[in-house]
Amino acid sequence: MIMLLKDLRLSPMRSFLTGFSMFIGIIAVIASVLIGTVGKDYLIATNEQLNGRRPTYEITFSAQNFDEYSVFDKFLNRIESANRNANVMLQPNTGLLFSTSMPASKSVKISKEYKTSNLQYVDAVYTTAGYNKVYNLPIVSGRWFSNSDKSNALEMVVNQSASKRYKIGEVAFITSRKTTQMSPIRIVGVVNDGVDSAKVYVNILGLLRYAPTLWEYSGKEAQGSIYWLNKENRSQKSIKSYVSDALYDCCGGQVNEIRRHDNSDDYENVITVLQLSFAIVAALLLFVSALGLINIGLASLEQRTHELLIRRALGATRWSIASLVLGSAIILALIVSIAAVAVSFGLVSIASSFWDAASPVSPPVYPYEAAIGAVIAAFITALAGSAVPAIKASRLQPALALR
Repeated sequence: MIMLLKDLRLSPMRSFLTGFSMFIGIIAVIASVLIGTVGKDYLIATNEQLNGRRPTYEITFSAQNFDEYSVFDKFLNRIESANRNANVMLQPNTGLLFSTSMPASKSVKISKEYKTSNLQYVDAVYTTAGYNKVYNLPIVSGRWFSNSDKSNALEMVVNQSASKRYKIGEVAFITSRKTTQMSPIRIVGVVNDGVDSAKVYVNILGLLRYAPTLWEYSGKEAQGSIYWLNKENRSQKSIKSYVSDALYDCCGGQVNEIRRHDNSDDYENVITVLQLSFAIVAALLLFVSALGLINIGLASLEQRTHELLIRRALGATRWSIASLVLGSAIILALIVSIAAVAVSFGLVSIASSFWDAASPVSPPVYPYEAAIGAVIAAFITALAGSAVPAIKASRLQPALALR
């Protein structure tokens, strides 16, 4: 071991160039795998924000008496008893208007004229607590809706763009053009939904309980959708049959259509191509590293020919000469591998510590399998890169030392 380390010190520049080439190869492999993984996760997370997690089905339906809280609550309980990862969405017959938020303590003192002057239409989703189980909506601040089996307050969650107008902890007022009723609604959270424009999410149960007249169904059929995250892998026929039975038992109505909602199949090919591309890049980097090692090894052999010939003349066997060249390469590979893994692990840890908690993508996890593969490949590359010089060195004739 000491002799091998001394051998590395005989030509520090050669050892540095060889080690640096190997170091870059290991780091490049780990980085390419990590970037490919993060890229894949980003595509999946973005799709989950906009279209729901995989596999999500959309069931559109028509129902009666949904302006009654008890009827809708009964129907929702039937759906959630079959799948806790489902949510129901409804739309009022007329668009609702929202005022700018204000501190709750001041809302009772502000005149109706002021509240009315601040009303505007907002892109709103009227849904239930299970919505964030279907869609990937990281909480920026605050919380999501109360669960359906707890107190259902009149509350809403806003995205980051809407949070400038609707501040968390404050109260806004909600109404429609066809009523004089103005109902206070509390902003309880801010989410990252991947949408650049302002968007709010309103708890249907709270709205039906405290402001049922805003729906304005008046005996008309309600058109709604269920977003069903199908983790149990139930058939579409089974899901449709269950929802039809729930509608029949609770309120009357029918299922109009069931279809796959998330578009994961569309980006699956993109992910495959992305991963394949990074795998090819990693393989090419290792190949270039191997060529560099062979080139450096042959160049150093030309410089050390006289030294190795003297060793042979003094009685060194061919195996001892070959093992000297191979052993030096293995020791160097070990040192470089430890350094590369330590540096890459530190960089990933630093990146994870600065990761945005509101990002839909999870913090990067150190790719241990890729690191192990890169280290093994580095040792194989070191052996392959030093094998040719070692064989050539072992075949040197001692008589050449006399020239």
